[in-house]
Amino acid sequence: MIVYVASDHNGTACRNYILKRLQEMKQPAFDMGPQEYDGKVDYPDYAAKVALAVCGNTDDRGILICGTGTGMLIAANRFKGVRAGLATDRATAELMRQHNDCNVIVLGQWRTPMGEMDGLVRTFLETPFEGGRHIPRVEKLEKWGELGWAPILLRTGHARATLEPVVKKQLQGLERGARVRELRRLMGVSRSTLAAMANISLDVLYELEEGETKSPTPSVWPALANKAFGESVFLLLAGVERKVAMDSCT
Repeated sequence: MIVYVASDHNGTACRNYILKRLQEMKQPAFDMGPQEYDGKVDYPDYAAKVALAVCGNTDDRGILICGTGTGMLIAANRFKGVRAGLATDRATAELMRQHNDCNVIVLGQWRTPMGEMDGLVRTFLETPFEGGRHIPRVEKLEKWGELGWAPILLRTGHARATLEPVVKKQLQGLERGARVRELRRLMGVSRSTLAAMANISLDVLYELEEGETKSPTPSVWPALANKAFGESVFLLLAGVERKVAMDSCT
């Protein structure tokens, strides 16, 4: 299990405190920011980092912190596969795992004393999901999540640095055609929209999805990279080495 931790500027002190406690627990954790020098930041951006890291990984957990916890809670629960709960006491931290199978705990730096937060986090991480009667209820949440999670983030340039490593992780190991299909699903766009973004014909896109082309046309992946996640994702999609792809762009 890996724990991903992020905050906004109001939760920085508590985030640093929790990261130290996790280190003492010998719990693998990843600090997703912000950095001390980032100044004021927008909490949805950092909620998205953690949400995207945990949404496809059933064993991983997330911790989000802002002033009251409300903003982070709303933002994280926009993502399919994320079940975030706001904890102010140990009973809530325990029940959100037992009954709701929450994979993200949200804390409010203004509402919970810092010294109590490590206890909430430990309870959250150590409590198993009870299953049983709770399974169909959680499954309903996941079904409703199919209606849409946050594909717009995958089409905005400012989110590129956040999303690139997560998208790479989800695409890794897939055959090229499956990678293209998964990319289209993640972006929430039609074939015609994706083809237009890449400045290619629908026929070429169909060929890419079916894995019939030996290599992408030079304009496909750089064009998409400028629209979405970043070059390395599309080199992965293309299934070619960086040097080969870069040579084709010159």
